[in-house]
Amino acid sequence: MSGLVRDDGSGRIHAELAQLARWSQQDAGRVVATFTPNPPWYLTLPWLVIGLMLLVGAYPLNPKFFPVSAAIILAIFGGTALLAWLWARSQKTRVAERALLLGPRRRVIPFATIDPGRVAISTRVRNLGRHFHSGGTRILQSQGPVAVVNALNPDPGASSPHLPPSSVPSPFCEWGLSGDPIEVLTAVESAMVHAGFPAQGMTQRAQERTFTPASSHPPQDLLVQRRALDPPLAD
Repeated sequence: MSGLVRDDGSGRIHAELAQLARWSQQDAGRVVATFTPNPPWYLTLPWLVIGLMLLVGAYPLNPKFFPVSAAIILAIFGGTALLAWLWARSQKTRVAERALLLGPRRRVIPFATIDPGRVAISTRVRNLGRHFHSGGTRILQSQGPVAVVNALNPDPGASSPHLPPSSVPSPFCEWGLSGDPIEVLTAVESAMVHAGFPAQGMTQRAQERTFTPASSHPPQDLLVQRRALDPPLAD
């Protein structure tokens, strides 16, 4: 398959999307860039603070038993903080030769399903899902600015709290990619262009659509909704 996936009137697009959804890491090709998020403090600091408070309170209660209780407290709360940090660090964006590999499971998102015309940059993750109704969102990053791209939805039947009940689930959704937005989009644009896709100017287009998600629903989606038969805006 060459070029962005689009409906040509033959009805084959559904089979093409199903085939793309079955892509493996081998289909994606060699990884050319990897972006790792910086875990937010609120994932680890609360566990460490609680553990420290328990340590301070445990010694006066039973000084003889303190070494054992300290080891238990450190194992539980320190271990939880470490697991939270490792989980956040695992939410990586990997740019391969023909697809994105997202998260710890390296979910494959083929370039053919990414629409360079539907991109944006959000200044924060909070409330981001409220701005996209058609297929929900999948967000890798936990804090800070995030690049948003429209691409294959790996689970189009999944419900979203921001998906209107009357809507038909879309085979596409918005992805919030981990890593510095400009660096991530530049790498994706370069890889897509190298693979023969019309992605020139994608990073600049996203910068022009930088926004801060509001807590209330916007009157319309930030990006134009994309259904199965809708053409990509850039082709």
